Amino acid sequence: MSRSINKNLRKAEILMKTGEVEQAQKLYETVLSQYPKNKKAIQGYQKLKTPPQVEVDRLISLFNSGQLQATISLGKTLSRQFPSAAILYEILGAAHLSLGLVEETIIDYRQVLQLSPKNVDAYNNLGMAFYKQGEFAEAAKNYYKAVELEPSFADAHYNLGNALKQTGDLRQAIESYRLSLTINPNDVEVLSEYGNALRDYGEFDQAIECYTKLLKLNPSLTDIQAFLDNTIEEQKEIDELFAFYQREEKDELSSAQALYFKGTALNLKNYPEAAIDSFKNALRIEPDYPEVHLNIGIILNDKQEPGAAIESYKKAIKINPKYADAHYNLGIALKEIGETDAAIESYRQAIKIKPDYFEAHFTMGIAFKQNDEIDAAIESYKRAVKINPEYTFALQAMGIALSEKGEAGQASEVFLKLIRIVPNDPRVFFNFGNHLRRSFDLHAAIKNYRTAISIQPDFFTAHNNLGNCLVDIGKIEEAIESFQRTLELKPDYFQANFNKALAHLRIAQFNIGWLGYESRWPILDRKKEDLVKINAWQGKKGQKVFIWAEQGIGDEIMF
Repeated sequence: MSRSINKNLRKAEILMKTGEVEQAQKLYETVLSQYPKNKKAIQGYQKLKTPPQVEVDRLISLFNSGQLQATISLGKTLSRQFPSAAILYEILGAAHLSLGLVEETIIDYRQVLQLSPKNVDAYNNLGMAFYKQGEFAEAAKNYYKAVELEPSFADAHYNLGNALKQTGDLRQAIESYRLSLTINPNDVEVLSEYGNALRDYGEFDQAIECYTKLLKLNPSLTDIQAFLDNTIEEQKEIDELFAFYQREEKDELSSAQALYFKGTALNLKNYPEAAIDSFKNALRIEPDYPEVHLNIGIILNDKQEPGAAIESYKKAIKINPKYADAHYNLGIALKEIGETDAAIESYRQAIKIKPDYFEAHFTMGIAFKQNDEIDAAIESYKRAVKINPEYTFALQAMGIALSEKGEAGQASEVFLKLIRIVPNDPRVFFNFGNHLRRSFDLHAAIKNYRTAISIQPDFFTAHNNLGNCLVDIGKIEEAIESFQRTLELKPDYFQANFNKALAHLRIAQFNIGWLGYESRWPILDRKKEDLVKINAWQGKKGQKVFIWAEQGIGDEIMF
């Protein structure tokens, strides 16, 4: 063995003692690349990876005794000396998680997994960190990995259930709780969440069974008794709804009809997942059941799945081409994905089948409005109101459209009619205020905004629009108060911040005004990000100045 190798080994030992681990590791790797069986190099390299057991025991003792800051301090010191020791990052992660330091926890457990890719505890704890951060989908990914590596990991199944429940996937959450209970059948915490998930899903019989078991295990669980009582009552109400549908039908229900009405009752009581299950069971018996396809579509659209909803509506129409409700709901889904022309055609089909379908006339008006066909929109609203004179949605939309078109007198008549029908609806007064401001009847507009606010004090857009009107009549101080109230209700409402800045500038409060004026950027078509490569001018002479065309030639010349 050469003299240079011995020199490297002695130097590596010194570097280890002084804590310069990376340099020591490189030296050992250099020696081992030439002499793979060199015992001193192997032993030294191994020491780099494995901290002394006495130090690990000391670290664990600190953690178990609740000395978390001391645990972190020693853990960091040891991890610098032994960067390849996964156990150190595990303990650090546990200490950081106990202190609620989520970002640090995530870093620790990711390091564990880099060193030990099949560490199930690390996946589980990483999931817990993401869960605490509110990143439930990311938490679920890590829990899935834990149970994939160790299917008998009861806590990971339970944690996965909690994460899935937060993402809204109740069906899979229930399955995860069930798997946890197959391992630990009497775990009270898991049983409780399992029962709640079953109840929330609409599986009342199983939820009742679960709560009953919990009370046998621990009769003092008063909250579980309350859940049990509520579930029994909910089941009773759904049974009564089903019985009502059965009476209305008069004839004896087929199996498919029974499942359809059960699904309808569940959906009416806001158990959409269980309702879909019931509807799908009905389709297994009777595939050509248009009402079932329609109701599945409605639930899917409510769940923000318009594409899937459209498929269900089309199936209903294929079975029954004259199914007005299916055409109408198809129009709603098409409008949501931006296909307004197709939506209008669907509404027309619904109206052709059912001429007095005032909801279809109204929604067709909304689609026309989106297409900037304001005359066609007003005509559709008028037809809806002619069929149903107190249809407030259509009246309000018609008032807004007439106002935008400049038909001030007709718009005022519509809003006054609305106030007679719904005297306590803040949005009517708000929209009437907008119309009056557009018509330059500013004092009347202010009165309506104030009425809207008196009915709904947290109506932040009404506070903002009131401020704009107060600016228009020169009451700047009062306007600033309105904008400030808007921001108290909705701090991220940049439009109110910008309006407030303009009001301050009007009364020469430049320090406040110019600072708030920066909030205008989200309002502009061109974003500030376009200017990131250009430094703002600091007022120095002898510099080239880039002029950003923003509001008009006056601003460009002045500033």
